[in-house]
Amino acid sequence: MLQIFLLVLAVFVPIVIGYALKRGAFVPDSFWAPAEKLTYYILLPALVINAIATGRLSDLDAWPMFLTVAGTLGAATVVLILARGVFGIAPGTFASIYHGVIRPNGYMGIATCLAVLGPDALPQVSIVIAVWIPAGLILAVYMFARSGSAAPGVRHAWGQVARNPLILSVFIGLFLNAVGAGPFLRDFSALEVIGRAALPIGLFAVGAGVDLAAARAAGRQVLATSAVSLIGLPALVAVLAWALKVEPIGAAALVLYAAMPTSSSGFIMAQRMNADAPLMAGLITFQTAVSIVTITAVAIFVAI
Repeated sequence: MLQIFLLVLAVFVPIVIGYALKRGAFVPDSFWAPAEKLTYYILLPALVINAIATGRLSDLDAWPMFLTVAGTLGAATVVLILARGVFGIAPGTFASIYHGVIRPNGYMGIATCLAVLGPDALPQVSIVIAVWIPAGLILAVYMFARSGSAAPGVRHAWGQVARNPLILSVFIGLFLNAVGAGPFLRDFSALEVIGRAALPIGLFAVGAGVDLAAARAAGRQVLATSAVSLIGLPALVAVLAWALKVEPIGAAALVLYAAMPTSSSGFIMAQRMNADAPLMAGLITFQTAVSIVTITAVAIFVAI
């Protein structure tokens, strides 16, 4: 248990450093947007492309993993819509709650899965993000669009997915794997070297976005949503992965990814689409802060 806690803690150290760098003004505020852009468009895609291109994909059974993600998002959507009707949740508030449940933080997900499962799990993790990120993005944007904003809805979401560098990197990696470029990329390790910088910089940016004032203002909606996201969602994934007979490493990657706090991009989406941005800020910060406990518990579960 101590070893697993230390592995998870190692993921949170860069987040704490990022928070300190931001609050201490060690670097100017103008640094963070370009750093996140560099990670999103260059560093993380290099990591994913290299993992898929050099991996033994013939050994993976991706279909049960795909069904697990689809079943999880479908079941979570139904439960949340029913809860909206029962509790009379306003559309803008519901959109933020929905995002807070179904969109895990990708940077933390990849870093945690690799820390707990080891680098050999990156092909399975790549499959998880290749399915979960576009599906979650489309669903979240649709719910934000239905909150009453005049901003573009599902068509805009499809456009974002088509241009998403992580999704594109999955297809590039698959192509390179299919044409047999894997051995060359193992010897010429430029993509691997570039990709190593993705997770620390991405986690620094997560820490820079933490807003403790928003966390202190957390109310019952934040607590209830966070319980569903950090405990209920990974439990649902674990049941579905077991029922669909997902192979062990893939199942562990799915459950760990589901246990991540919500993506920090939700705050910008909530602002732009006239949803409940303060609630979204509270969800992001509160879930990030308490997830060290819940992620450790989930990591111990998948390690058993």
